[in-house]
Amino acid sequence: EQSDEAKAYQAERASIFAVNDFARSYFIEQLNGSDEGKEQGLRFLNDHGVAKEVVERYAVGYISTQVDDFVSHALASGYSREALLAAKLAKEQDDGSLRNCAKGCLTLPIFGNDGKVHSFYFMSVSQQYSGQFKGLANNLAYNFQKAIYGFFQAKKSKSFNDRYYVVSHPLDVFSMHQSGVTNAVMLCTT
Repeated sequence: EQSDEAKAYQAERASIFAVNDFARSYFIEQLNGSDEGKEQGLRFLNDHGVAKEVVERYAVGYISTQVDDFVSHALASGYSREALLAAKLAKEQDDGSLRNCAKGCLTLPIFGNDGKVHSFYFMSVSQQYSGQFKGLANNLAYNFQKAIYGFFQAKKSKSFNDRYYVVSHPLDVFSMHQSGVTNAVMLCTT
Protein backbone atom coordinates (compact mmCIF):
# COMPACT_ATOMS: atom_id res chain seq x y z
CA GLU A 1 0.00 0.00 0.00
CA GLN A 2 1.17 3.51 -0.86
CA SER A 3 1.90 6.07 1.83
CA ASP A 4 -0.21 9.22 2.03
CA GLU A 5 2.77 11.15 0.68
CA ALA A 6 3.08 8.86 -2.36
CA LYS A 7 -0.66 9.11 -3.00
CA ALA A 8 -0.49 12.93 -2.84
CA TYR A 9 2.47 12.94 -5.24
CA GLN A 10 0.62 10.72 -7.73
CA ALA A 11 -2.54 12.82 -7.42
CA GLU A 12 -0.63 16.05 -8.12
CA ARG A 13 1.11 14.50 -11.15
CA ALA A 14 -2.26 13.30 -12.45
CA SER A 15 -3.74 16.80 -12.04
CA ILE A 16 -0.77 18.29 -13.92
CA PHE A 17 -1.21 15.86 -16.82
CA ALA A 18 -4.96 16.54 -16.91
CA VAL A 19 -4.63 20.34 -16.95
CA ASN A 20 -1.76 20.14 -19.48
CA ASP A 21 -3.91 18.06 -21.82
CA PHE A 22 -6.76 20.55 -21.41
CA ALA A 23 -4.32 23.40 -22.12
CA ARG A 24 -2.98 21.66 -25.25
CA SER A 25 -6.51 21.35 -26.66
CA TYR A 26 -7.44 24.90 -25.68
CA PHE A 27 -4.28 26.37 -27.24
CA ILE A 28 -4.83 24.47 -30.50
CA GLU A 29 -8.41 25.76 -30.57
CA GLN A 30 -7.12 29.31 -30.04
CA LEU A 31 -4.57 29.01 -32.85
CA ASN A 32 -7.09 27.73 -35.38
CA GLY A 33 -10.34 29.25 -34.16
CA SER A 34 -9.68 32.70 -32.74
CA ASP A 35 -9.07 35.82 -34.80
CA GLU A 36 -5.93 36.62 -32.81
CA GLY A 37 -4.61 33.08 -33.16
CA LYS A 38 -5.08 33.18 -36.92
CA GLU A 39 -3.74 36.72 -37.34
CA GLN A 40 -0.73 36.31 -35.06
CA GLY A 41 0.05 32.63 -34.59
CA LEU A 42 -0.84 31.17 -37.99
CA ARG A 43 0.67 34.18 -39.77
CA PHE A 44 3.96 33.68 -37.89
CA LEU A 45 4.00 29.98 -38.80
CA ASN A 46 3.16 30.72 -42.44
CA ASP A 47 5.82 33.45 -42.61
CA HIS A 48 8.36 30.91 -41.36
CA GLY A 49 7.22 28.27 -43.85
CA VAL A 50 5.87 25.82 -41.28
CA ALA A 51 3.46 23.39 -42.96
CA LYS A 52 0.04 22.62 -41.49
CA GLU A 53 1.00 18.93 -41.16
CA VAL A 54 3.95 19.88 -38.92
CA VAL A 55 1.78 22.21 -36.83
CA GLU A 56 -0.63 19.32 -36.27
CA ARG A 57 2.10 16.70 -35.63
CA TYR A 58 3.69 18.86 -32.93
CA ALA A 59 0.31 20.06 -31.55
CA VAL A 60 1.30 23.72 -31.85
CA GLY A 61 -1.23 26.12 -30.34
CA TYR A 62 -1.52 29.76 -29.33
CA ILE A 63 -2.04 31.63 -26.05
CA SER A 64 -3.58 35.06 -26.50
CA THR A 65 -2.33 38.45 -25.37
CA GLN A 66 -5.10 38.58 -22.75
CA VAL A 67 -3.67 38.19 -19.26
CA ASP A 68 -6.14 35.65 -17.92
CA ASP A 69 -8.31 34.17 -20.67
CA PHE A 70 -6.79 30.68 -20.43
CA VAL A 71 -6.79 30.67 -16.63
CA SER A 72 -10.43 31.84 -16.53
CA HIS A 73 -11.48 29.18 -19.04
CA ALA A 74 -9.61 26.44 -17.15
CA LEU A 75 -11.17 27.45 -13.82
CA ALA A 76 -14.64 27.64 -15.40
CA SER A 77 -14.03 24.15 -16.85
CA GLY A 78 -13.44 22.73 -13.37
CA TYR A 79 -9.64 22.76 -13.07
CA SER A 80 -8.36 23.95 -9.73
CA ARG A 81 -6.07 26.90 -9.14
CA GLU A 82 -3.73 24.43 -7.41
CA ALA A 83 -3.47 22.33 -10.59
CA LEU A 84 -2.81 25.43 -12.73
CA LEU A 85 -0.10 26.60 -10.34
CA ALA A 86 1.44 23.11 -10.01
CA ALA A 87 1.64 22.81 -13.80
CA LYS A 88 3.17 26.31 -13.93
CA LEU A 89 0.47 27.38 -16.40
CA ALA A 90 -0.60 30.22 -14.10
CA LYS A 91 1.15 32.81 -11.98
CA GLU A 92 -0.32 34.09 -8.74
CA GLN A 93 -0.43 37.86 -8.41
CA ASP A 94 0.05 39.84 -5.18
CA ASP A 95 -3.72 40.22 -4.86
CA GLY A 96 -4.21 36.44 -5.12
CA SER A 97 -5.58 36.50 -8.65
CA LEU A 98 -4.17 34.22 -11.33
CA ARG A 99 -2.68 35.25 -14.65
CA ASN A 100 -1.68 33.21 -17.68
CA CYS A 101 1.96 32.09 -17.58
CA ALA A 102 2.61 33.67 -20.99
CA LYS A 103 0.80 35.80 -23.55
CA GLY A 104 0.90 36.33 -27.29
CA CYS A 105 2.91 33.17 -27.93
CA LEU A 106 2.82 29.94 -29.85
CA THR A 107 2.48 27.01 -27.46
CA LEU A 108 4.71 23.99 -28.03
CA PRO A 109 3.78 21.02 -25.84
CA ILE A 110 6.60 18.85 -24.55
CA PHE A 111 5.46 15.25 -24.62
CA GLY A 112 7.02 12.57 -22.46
CA ASN A 113 7.76 9.04 -23.64
CA ASP A 114 4.32 8.15 -22.33
CA GLY A 115 2.65 10.48 -24.85
CA LYS A 116 1.37 12.80 -22.12
CA VAL A 117 2.01 16.54 -22.17
CA HIS A 118 4.55 17.19 -19.42
CA SER A 119 5.05 20.92 -20.01
CA PHE A 120 5.16 23.64 -22.68
CA TYR A 121 7.50 25.91 -24.53
CA PHE A 122 6.21 29.36 -25.46
CA MET A 123 7.54 31.09 -28.59
CA SER A 124 6.88 34.79 -29.02
CA VAL A 125 5.26 35.94 -32.24
CA SER A 126 5.53 39.66 -31.48
CA GLN A 127 7.68 41.83 -33.73
CA GLN A 128 9.90 42.80 -30.81
CA TYR A 129 10.63 39.27 -29.56
CA SER A 130 9.87 37.22 -32.66
CA GLY A 131 11.00 33.63 -32.33
CA GLN A 132 12.33 33.91 -28.79
CA PHE A 133 11.17 31.03 -26.67
CA LYS A 134 11.05 29.99 -23.05
CA GLY A 135 10.04 26.88 -21.20
CA LEU A 136 8.10 26.56 -18.00
CA ALA A 137 9.75 25.88 -14.69
CA ASN A 138 10.10 22.31 -13.46
CA ASN A 139 7.06 20.63 -11.99
CA LEU A 140 6.34 17.11 -10.72
CA ALA A 141 5.80 15.92 -14.30
CA TYR A 142 8.65 17.78 -15.98
CA ASN A 143 12.35 18.38 -15.45
CA PHE A 144 13.80 20.59 -18.20
CA GLN A 145 17.26 19.06 -17.73
CA LYS A 146 15.92 15.67 -18.77
CA ALA A 147 13.46 16.76 -21.45
CA ILE A 148 13.93 16.68 -25.20
CA TYR A 149 11.52 18.67 -27.37
CA GLY A 150 10.23 16.61 -30.29
CA PHE A 151 11.53 13.28 -28.94
CA PHE A 152 8.08 11.71 -28.73
CA GLN A 153 7.41 12.60 -32.38
CA ALA A 154 10.95 11.62 -33.49
CA LYS A 155 10.79 8.20 -31.90
CA LYS A 156 7.66 7.43 -33.96
CA SER A 157 9.67 8.24 -37.11
CA LYS A 158 10.67 5.44 -39.45
CA SER A 159 14.16 6.94 -39.64
CA PHE A 160 14.65 7.10 -35.86
CA ASN A 161 16.71 3.91 -35.23
CA ASP A 162 17.91 5.29 -31.87
CA ARG A 163 19.57 8.23 -33.63
CA TYR A 164 18.45 11.79 -33.76
CA TYR A 165 19.68 15.19 -34.86
CA VAL A 166 19.93 17.85 -32.16
CA VAL A 167 19.05 21.40 -33.19
CA SER A 168 18.86 24.61 -31.18
CA HIS A 169 15.41 26.03 -31.93
CA PRO A 170 11.87 24.68 -32.34
CA LEU A 171 11.67 26.19 -35.83
CA ASP A 172 14.72 24.08 -36.73
CA VAL A 173 12.87 20.96 -35.56
CA PHE A 174 9.97 21.91 -37.83
CA SER A 175 12.23 22.75 -40.79
CA MET A 176 14.13 19.48 -40.48
CA HIS A 177 10.86 17.56 -40.31
CA GLN A 178 9.62 19.26 -43.47
CA SER A 179 12.91 18.38 -45.17
CA GLY A 180 12.33 14.70 -44.42
CA VAL A 181 14.52 14.50 -41.31
CA THR A 182 11.76 13.47 -38.93
CA ASN A 183 14.09 12.54 -36.09
CA ALA A 184 15.28 16.07 -35.22
CA VAL A 185 14.96 17.15 -31.59
CA MET A 186 15.90 20.05 -29.36
CA LEU A 187 17.40 19.74 -25.89
CA CYS A 188 15.28 21.65 -23.44
CA THR A 189 18.39 22.91 -21.67
CA THR A 190 19.30 25.26 -24.53
